[in-house]
Amino acid sequence: MRRPTTTAVCYITVLLAMVACGAEAAPGSPALNLNDSAVAIDVRVQHAKALATDKAPTAVDELLTGLDSRSEPLRDAIVASLRAQKGDIVLLQRAADKKRPSPDRVAALAGVRVLKPKDAGPKLAALLDDTDESIREAVAHTLCLVGTGAAEPKLINALRNEGSAKVRYFLVVALGELKSASAKTAVVNRMKIETDFAVKDALDQAQVKQAQP
Repeated sequence: MRRPTTTAVCYITVLLAMVACGAEAAPGSPALNLNDSAVAIDVRVQHAKALATDKAPTAVDELLTGLDSRSEPLRDAIVASLRAQKGDIVLLQRAADKKRPSPDRVAALAGVRVLKPKDAGPKLAALLDDTDESIREAVAHTLCLVGTGAAEPKLINALRNEGSAKVRYFLVVALGELKSASAKTAVVNRMKIETDFAVKDALDQAQVKQAQP
């Protein structure tokens, strides 16, 4: 068997050292699963940081895959890189793009919930009448955390007309964050006709929150 040259041995040694130290991946580097526990957390953190300046069209997608990580350093790196990639703009555009597959739009909305862009309310509210139930559910969930006040009229109207209990649940949670007379009336009126147990529970909790000073 042919023995490796000294140069090859040195190259392999350097690569191993880079991995061991969590060296930063170069922009445009091969995708790395940020949730892969077989890869050292330091390596994943450095890769997430490198994606901040990665011009590859898949960079934002890679970052989104790691949002559910339980590692605080990794999540911090992912959020920082998403902000650097103007993720607030990119993800809102993706969520509104009806030509994209629903799972991509739902993933984009998960990113919006993390980044919490200030002007997201009206843009999200416009998606509450989407024909795809999974999108409406993700939008309503997002409005519990982002742009709730700006979306109030749309939330109230959606609660009146929404046929999915999953979506209504998040609509009620969102309205529970608002203390206006209109929001309170919407919750009371829905309580009179709601049949789903989980939504009823959410309505109870919403009334408690709205009654707080």
